[in-house]
Amino acid sequence: MKRFFLVLAAFSLIAAGATAQTLEGFQTAFQTFADDMAGVLAANSTVGNVWSHAYVGGFPRFGAGLAVGANFVPADSAEPLFTAAGASLPSELANLGIPIPAAALSFKIGLPFLNMDVGVKGGLIPDSASGALSGMGVNATYETLGVNLRYALLKDRLVIPAVSIGASWNYIKGSVATGLGVGDTTYTYAIYELTVTDPDLTLDWEANTFDFTLQVSKNLLIFTPYAGTGLTIGSTSVNGGMSAETHVTNTSTSEVDNPADIVALEQAAGVTISDQGFLVSATSNAPTIRIYGGTSINILILKLDLMASYVPATQALGAQVMARIQL
Repeated sequence: MKRFFLVLAAFSLIAAGATAQTLEGFQTAFQTFADDMAGVLAANSTVGNVWSHAYVGGFPRFGAGLAVGANFVPADSAEPLFTAAGASLPSELANLGIPIPAAALSFKIGLPFLNMDVGVKGGLIPDSASGALSGMGVNATYETLGVNLRYALLKDRLVIPAVSIGASWNYIKGSVATGLGVGDTTYTYAIYELTVTDPDLTLDWEANTFDFTLQVSKNLLIFTPYAGTGLTIGSTSVNGGMSAETHVTNTSTSEVDNPADIVALEQAAGVTISDQGFLVSATSNAPTIRIYGGTSINILILKLDLMASYVPATQALGAQVMARIQL
């Protein structure tokens, strides 16, 4: 989470100190980040689905817990941002990348006679956390929902590991916005003046996906190591940038918001201007294949589950920690 807000702060500094010449750098940097973030949201939408045990067992076996995770946008995505600010990429971002956080309450229960378990997950930002962020000048929303089903191909017995296949539907949506604290700002470029009214930095994202998994696990004393692979299909989107009311004035004619002047300024400055500010968007429908693995530490009915994941196509990393009870 710290790294996530570090990137937002960097975007804010560039946006707040931008001139007409550097607005292009801001918009380009934000577009790069949005494109790469859209690519990792598919994996991010699956947080809370994977448990160490490939199969929880038949009815009435069940479990419930809280999963917290993140998938990392590659660090190269943030490099243009810091270059535009005349700074180098912080070490906090260079190692793993920019984390996109996610969390969910997860519940699974075995079905009678079918060698299957079914699960649901959901989550949102509590009012207390939302209020704390608001006190820091950040408005944030987050919600996630999902259902999943797994079928046990093999049950965990003696030297035989548990093996399961699974399918899930996942939905995740989030947003974050913070004021830049610069009030009304006027940028000058040749004969044009661009007035930006009380700008905010905004970022919102959404994913609607289906995920298919193959997983193997084995109970060993108080540990349950596991490994698996997943295929995620669906759609993801990212939108954001500098949100503000904008006006373009031609100082030679005193005309305001003349469409021809707006086009001329866009071409000269290399930015896209709308009446809502300098916004970008990115979508991804590409299938995502990931591999994952980890272990849980089991103490009676308490399970502490640690997992790492990797997307070969983008080299994006992911991590998840889950604490749950499981009977």
